[in-house]
Amino acid sequence: MARHYKYITFSDRREIAVLYQANERPADIAERLGVQQFHVPVSGVRCSMGKKSDYLARQEEKKRTLQEATRQTFVQCMTDTLVFTLNDSEVMGKDVFGYVRLKKVLDARGWYYDQFFDAMTKKPEADYARAKMDEALKRICGETGDFVPFEQRYDWLPEIRYGHKP
Repeated sequence: MARHYKYITFSDRREIAVLYQANERPADIAERLGVQQFHVPVSGVRCSMGKKSDYLARQEEKKRTLQEATRQTFVQCMTDTLVFTLNDSEVMGKDVFGYVRLKKVLDARGWYYDQFFDAMTKKPEADYARAKMDEALKRICGETGDFVPFEQRYDWLPEIRYGHKP
């Protein structure tokens, strides 16, 4: 079951830029456009620090487009492999997931993605989202000892610190 994406058009990008400038949340922008939050480019508005050359602007846009394409490709690959796994009788036994259950799981996964996406950002809500992710995973893992804290699961993300560095 392939996930169908709505491609962000030029008019969508203009609307995203206007909404970012109005301090709208990415989740609200995504809902307005009728897409999941991970379809909304994280850098909705380009910051301008003085005048940039057209060449540098084009290079930045190419880089951003490549990053977005890479992200969407990995999201699709993770979705596909999850579908294959949940529909594999060697993994799931006789209780494999059919289309209806898979769709329900994928829709819920999209909802959870939107709920916890801020944990990956530098937004003020990031530390709260990280704590909520850890809280949920601790509950799921129980006393197995398999729980790994956020900072270790995502060790490439910068640590959130308050105040000045020593």
